[in-house]
Amino acid sequence: MSLQELIELDMSLYALALSMELLALLRLRWTEPELRRPFRVPLGRWCLAVTYVVPLGLCVFEVLFSLHKPSMRAAWLWAVGSGLAMNMLGPKILQWQGRAEYT
Repeated sequence: MSLQELIELDMSLYALALSMELLALLRLRWTEPELRRPFRVPLGRWCLAVTYVVPLGLCVFEVLFSLHKPSMRAAWLWAVGSGLAMNMLGPKILQWQGRAEYT
């Protein structure tokens, strides 16, 4: 992979992570509006949702734009696959090593 492709992959993975953070904020605002937190975004539900349309649209555009090259599709497959594998196997490995208790 060239340096340009690595930078594109980094930016698209960052956009994916940022979109998950934005969606998590929106979900918490709808499901747990009275939850105590150290900082509250001073907007109502709908104003917050409208405010997030442009950033989420740009994140989706960045991710979709990065998938137009075959090498980027392979890198995405590797990145998402390794993340899913660690999500599924990580707790089992930690439990096997006795570092964490999962039920």
